Amino acid sequence: AYTGRAPEEAMPDGWLDSLHPDDVERTRAAWEEALRTGARYEVEHRMRGGGGAYRWYLSQGEPLRSGEGRITGWFGVATDTHDRRAAVEALRASEE
Repeated sequence: AYTGRAPEEAMPDGWLDSLHPDDVERTRAAWEEALRTGARYEVEHRMRGGGGAYRWYLSQGEPLRSGEGRITGWFGVATDTHDRRAAVEALRASEE
């Protein structure tokens, strides 16, 4: 809903088109590592909203496993961290 894209546009890799160009490769690498190893996924990146503005998000993914331990899917969440980052940067600038 935030990006203005239909869910089918996001899969399998279309979601990368919504990221800031400077964050795509780092984000892709983190996701591919999680897929390869089955480890938890976590990366902070800028995502473009439907209006064209970028905001910072912390994206996290946890593998869902069968009783035998095989990955059957992923549960993910993206948390808007933009305002927190701006506050931390403003504090840092004021302390300097």
